[in-house]
Amino acid sequence: MSDFKIPPTEVPLNIKAKYLGKSDPFSFIKGKVYDIIGKDEVLGWYRVIDETGFDPEIEEYPGYLYGINWDEFEIVSGKLI
Repeated sequence: MSDFKIPPTEVPLNIKAKYLGKSDPFSFIKGKVYDIIGKDEVLGWYRVIDETGFDPEIEEYPGYLYGINWDEFEIVSGKLI
């Protein structure tokens, strides 16, 4: 289980996934492994700790929600629910 706090509308996850798509310095870098820490039960989107980082002084929850295209990711550990 992740040590990150997530909103109550999300199911906690502990997935590591490698990004295979085109690099974007504000979201994902090709070849990098990312932590996927939650799934929003309403939207079906996943909370990912991306390149923007996390500053607990100004943000309540880490990462951002993404409607992930799983063709662009390879799961390294954990599993989808």
